[in-house]
Amino acid sequence: MEFGNAVDRLHIALQEVFSKKAKAIPQKSAWASSATIPWSWVAAALARLLSEYSTGLTIAIALGELELQWERRYFKQNKGFSAAYGTVQSMYDYQRTAALEVVVKEWQLIPQADTYILFIYHIISDDVSYKWMDMYMHPKFNQWISSSRPALRSSKPFLKDRTIRVFCGAKINSPISSQYDDKKLDRIMRIARVPPTQLLMFILTAKDTNFIRGEFTDSLHNVVQPKMFMNRKNRKLHKLWLKIIHVEQTEHISGNQNVNQDLITEDDGENTKLRRTDIFVVDKTCDNDPAVLSLYDQQTQLASMLTRGDYIGLFNPGFPSARTESQMSHSDTVFEYDDDTVLFHMSEKDARQAGVNKVEVDMSDDDDLEDLSNVLSSRQQKNGIMERDEEGFMDCLTYQNRIHIKDLEPSMLNITLLCRVVAIASNNPFTKQGSGAKMDRYAMRIVDSTGKIDVTLWEQAGRKARKLQPGQYVLMTGLTTSSAHTTNKGTVWFVNGSAVCGTEIYNISTMKALLTSTCLRRILSIEDSDNQGSWQNNVTVVGWRLNTNDTPSLMGDCYEQEDNEHAKSPADIIITYTHTACFRPVQYNHHINDGGTKRRLCEFCKCSVPDEHIVESFGSRFSATITNLGWIEWRLDDGNGRIYTAFGCEETLLGVSAQQFKLMSYQKQIGLLDNVLGKPFICSISTTSQDIYRIDQVIASQSIYNECVEILRDWS
Repeated sequence: MEFGNAVDRLHIALQEVFSKKAKAIPQKSAWASSATIPWSWVAAALARLLSEYSTGLTIAIALGELELQWERRYFKQNKGFSAAYGTVQSMYDYQRTAALEVVVKEWQLIPQADTYILFIYHIISDDVSYKWMDMYMHPKFNQWISSSRPALRSSKPFLKDRTIRVFCGAKINSPISSQYDDKKLDRIMRIARVPPTQLLMFILTAKDTNFIRGEFTDSLHNVVQPKMFMNRKNRKLHKLWLKIIHVEQTEHISGNQNVNQDLITEDDGENTKLRRTDIFVVDKTCDNDPAVLSLYDQQTQLASMLTRGDYIGLFNPGFPSARTESQMSHSDTVFEYDDDTVLFHMSEKDARQAGVNKVEVDMSDDDDLEDLSNVLSSRQQKNGIMERDEEGFMDCLTYQNRIHIKDLEPSMLNITLLCRVVAIASNNPFTKQGSGAKMDRYAMRIVDSTGKIDVTLWEQAGRKARKLQPGQYVLMTGLTTSSAHTTNKGTVWFVNGSAVCGTEIYNISTMKALLTSTCLRRILSIEDSDNQGSWQNNVTVVGWRLNTNDTPSLMGDCYEQEDNEHAKSPADIIITYTHTACFRPVQYNHHINDGGTKRRLCEFCKCSVPDEHIVESFGSRFSATITNLGWIEWRLDDGNGRIYTAFGCEETLLGVSAQQFKLMSYQKQIGLLDNVLGKPFICSISTTSQDIYRIDQVIASQSIYNECVEILRDWS
């Protein structure tokens, strides 16, 4: 498959580029592992690139773009920071908010203001240069600044050379850039100063082991949730050390739909709560269920600083006054980030080094040691493509090679598959128990060279896949596999995709850039395609005919056409109304709705379709089984003595839309169909079943392009 070959080539080329960079600057240790590039990242990045460059691109352009993207991605990932962070210099240059990762150097108590502390800190940009900036601190951080916490009294100042991550507001002064180094001038005249913010977290390292053990002494088992409407000051102070196992974003439907999201401030969050991010966490024990930390509106920006597997210190979390239905379904324990809550962050690597990571088994008992030995032995006998984490999950985000269907196992995350669609089922909504809420659910069977498997796509991910057709190649990222379940049929597990997991769907077969880019194009005949299911072919259209399920070859180029104004036109046979979301036919419901008119339904999406989401389209061979309408079948000559028939891409081949074609007279419709004969095209062809082919994408062949160039040259 052309796309898979292109990914393989670019993957190898990128590895060579970054290997050379690492060797050229050995003193920069950060470059050492930069050549470890996941195949999945290259595939997804190339798919996005092909979508942007529909007119074609070269290998040099593709390699250059991917090199820049991976360099940014690698160093952001290397710093353990998923947000798009800026620099202190940008705070001087622009009047805007920004995410920063900075190092604290000094601080000062403002006279006669016990609640506001002046911070003076700088950000390291390249291990050599730095830029100073001042920030007022929110009063809730005072005890950490003054090191007045019991766990800090015997150690050096907590903030000395401490890294923090912060979303800060625009500067509140106008520093004179030319006087930046003039220390005789007041700081406020030459150093940028930003207002206080609650969107801040302290970064912990392996050196903070004693602080973590002394400060975060609670477990989820000891959490005491306050009674409804209890005063915040009367609630129990909780200090928890937790591991992030999942991050989920939610868009709320609020009664106030006119709120401008850009104008929401930190103080507005409790009133609006239009956006919510739930961070699922567990403690270090194995006998407690996960809890949820909910962030709202502007607070959700903190979630971009956190990734799955990180550890957080949660100091004095709040509790919701009333939990939503989704929160109750997630966990019995729900925390909130309020005016008294402080967050601490530690990477999984540092947590392991410090010995404050989650432990799976209590090894104080001999029986537990024996059980652990058995578990490790079974894992060694059945090694997967990567090691599993403490929770038993296999995160494939950084896996370097391509993942095939045969590699799939239970409890895998961030799976990327390049495969061919065998079948896709219509929407089969899932009804939640208790609430009765329905979730869209689409099932799809896929195959690759190693096997086949069914995938369930939920909600938004399923709706993105509705335009896929059997035979097409698809790249799916962000898939997960469920844990194993024992049934009467044995042990089973499932492959799922959802927006929550970050699933993205790319229809590779319909990407025009794969045809327009000569460096990616690979022309094959049917005989040379080796039953790949999808290939590119240089063809000439030598015939057409209109078929229905009841009457094959109802009309065609080799038939004598009726000269009767009452005769059925081609448009009457092949044009139908379709749902714009899936391009499948809509049908009238037999029942009358409240407005006294019939409703149009999409059987595939299992929903009613308003008029604005309905469009006239050319019928396909598959839609004909539903509507009893017909389709155009093109006879194609591949130049190697083989003539075959295929359907699809009618609007591109005819040069008009279905609606325009329908408005033409009978003779003009026939003439337009005949006008396609003899024209050469380059097509992307898919095999839908035995000897049934579909045209997924088409462009004019090079000879047509050259003729157009000559015509334009003559006109000029």
